[in-house]
Amino acid sequence: MNNEQTESVLQLAASLFRQGHSNDQITNHLRNKGIEDNLLQQALEEVQKLRHIKRRNAGFIWCGIGTFLLVSGCMLTFVQYSNGQNIRLIMYGLTSIGVIAILKGLVDLFGW
Repeated sequence: MNNEQTESVLQLAASLFRQGHSNDQITNHLRNKGIEDNLLQQALEEVQKLRHIKRRNAGFIWCGIGTFLLVSGCMLTFVQYSNGQNIRLIMYGLTSIGVIAILKGLVDLFGW
């Protein structure tokens, strides 16, 4: 195997991943092209890395959304409390949603 062929197979696998194909579909597509097993495993490892990066980025976004909801809920609670209004919906609603968003982000970050 030369480096050009290896690089082209890795690019093909990455392209198939970006198109939304599953690991089984990528494996079948590469096997139909006559790719050797060792190169196929290397391509699948590269796809797993790409999946992990995509999921980690989504985790950071979810943690950011959750943090924003928690901070904004805290600020709105202070404002409503100082105006003598009911704080239960803002305090418990935004806090709950914010915590759920952060937990979802942490699940994506740590890969559970």
